[in-house]
Amino acid sequence: MQQPERRTRFERERPPGLVITDRDIALLEATGRHRFVRSTHLQALMPEEPPAKILRRLHKLYHNGYLDRPRAQIDYHQGGGGSKPMVYGLTSRGERLLAEETGKNPRRRDTTTTRLFLEHTLAVTDLMVALEQGFRERGDRIIEPDEILAQASERVQRQPNPFMWETRVRWGGEEHRIHVAPDKVFGIEDADGSRRYYFLEMDRGTMPVARGDLRRTSLLRKFLSYDATFRDNLHRRLYGLPGFQVLTVTTSEERIGTCVEVLEELLHTRDAAKRFLFAVKEINLGGELLPGIESRRRRTDDGLLANGAP
Repeated sequence: MQQPERRTRFERERPPGLVITDRDIALLEATGRHRFVRSTHLQALMPEEPPAKILRRLHKLYHNGYLDRPRAQIDYHQGGGGSKPMVYGLTSRGERLLAEETGKNPRRRDTTTTRLFLEHTLAVTDLMVALEQGFRERGDRIIEPDEILAQASERVQRQPNPFMWETRVRWGGEEHRIHVAPDKVFGIEDADGSRRYYFLEMDRGTMPVARGDLRRTSLLRKFLSYDATFRDNLHRRLYGLPGFQVLTVTTSEERIGTCVEVLEELLHTRDAAKRFLFAVKEINLGGELLPGIESRRRRTDDGLLANGAP
């Protein structure tokens, strides 16, 4: 009898009374930045608010149609094992409200997704929320994708996915045209005003590190595309970025070692190797992100970062 009761979490009730507050706008903005968020992400981003109050506001925003609860999460809410944080996404109504409040053009929002894509997106959200927490405490800030995109041409900004681009890669005596789309494009602005930019790859350990056929997905294919992006100066031409590093967050140091071996064969200069950074995914929203992100950095002889980020 538990299953029908749990399913009602994903069916809107008669909308409860709601007067939009600044807190609600902040919740919608944070959700929009990440596409999908858990309630615990929002609580972590708004530590000054009592957690129970945030849950009540999320409940009202959902039933009033400003937020959605992706149905791809139904199975793990029905699977037992205790209560799990609810996942939210921004609806088109929520986006329109944000547009009215911020003056930004609304985007097309679709919260229909698969379980696999939802989990992958939430892993990216884990990382970005933890980064935002850590850097906020230090006086640094995250440079969001919208701020980066504002430097791009109107043609790039009008693309359905403006952070996807085509690269030309030579491999095995042939030229391949490969599209690359990072899981996240972001920057970090230090307290002194200096900036660094990153293309994030969230690796769940299911994709082969290398294949003999470059037409099939692999991390090698991604590495080659990013190397071509730098070679052809696409980061400047498309987004006005002075430089970038590729941060791959993966599942184990053993897998990092395999990636490093592949890159050692692929790249032959110290400067090229430094563009690729690796970290083991150990997210704890209540503590330090990615052990070594500042202190436990360890590089191989040719400059590849084996655990941590700059």
